[in-house]
Amino acid sequence: MKAAAREGTRRLGYARDNLRSLLEATQDLHERGRRLPPGPDDAQQAAFVTQDWEPLPPSKPIGEAEKKMMQVPPLIPPVLDDRLPGRPAAAPDIPDEKLILPEMQEWYEGLEPFDQDLAKELMLVFINKGGRKGIEATRLGNADMVKELLEYLQKQRADMPGKWEHAYGSRKDGEADGDEVPEEYIEGRDSKGTKGASWPDATIRYLVEGLEPEYLRIFTGRMLKRNPDIGVKRERDQIANAEYNKPGELMVLAPKLLADRPDGVVSPEARHAYRQQAREFAAKLGPRIEAVLKAKSKL
Repeated sequence: MKAAAREGTRRLGYARDNLRSLLEATQDLHERGRRLPPGPDDAQQAAFVTQDWEPLPPSKPIGEAEKKMMQVPPLIPPVLDDRLPGRPAAAPDIPDEKLILPEMQEWYEGLEPFDQDLAKELMLVFINKGGRKGIEATRLGNADMVKELLEYLQKQRADMPGKWEHAYGSRKDGEADGDEVPEEYIEGRDSKGTKGASWPDATIRYLVEGLEPEYLRIFTGRMLKRNPDIGVKRERDQIANAEYNKPGELMVLAPKLLADRPDGVVSPEARHAYRQQAREFAAKLGPRIEAVLKAKSKL
């Protein structure tokens, strides 16, 4: 027992000495960390004195070539074209909705939405049976109007130095059985495309040697019952739009031939009366044409 007690006392002494040494080392490290490092002496400080800087040699002036190389070229925005790519159409088709008579438009626009769309589709199917240029009565009337205008200008106004000829729309030279001539397409002045564009029913051209041609563009439509010389609002708007697209050029609204039979056929009597009406229209139009040509030094 005494031997075991002596061994325990000896080992505890070793542990106490080790703990004391560890504590002293820790305190020494802590004290050294709080003290600032020794600074340099006078000789060392003299070695760190900054010497005076010598001035840099003058640089070479920038020449014109270097200035141009340093310039940033101006940003030029790309030219944008709002027209769709693809094959250009010389004479795009007129929207079918414009072929529906104004009286019918007022009727179907008063229906319920579903019935309105159905009625419009049925009317367009009926219209397209006669082609985009309308039913036979309309085509026949347009041809008669061209025929009478050409005869008046070519025969009764032979004093004009220029030559009048059929250019676009209706049937060739106004002959009832002539070939259909494509209508003239006038692009919209603002859109440069089909939006706001104009499609005259017929166009007659006046040619004078050495001068730009002049055009007489004819729109046929419904006229007011109380005044057959004035078109309904839709027709007046159409003429106003065409005059906006081609300012200063001849645009005329002529009466339209209407079928007088239930089957949509024009009787010989109705056609004869329309030809007489077209001759009177041409005679009234003559002074206006003459005034425009004189103002442009083409007469």
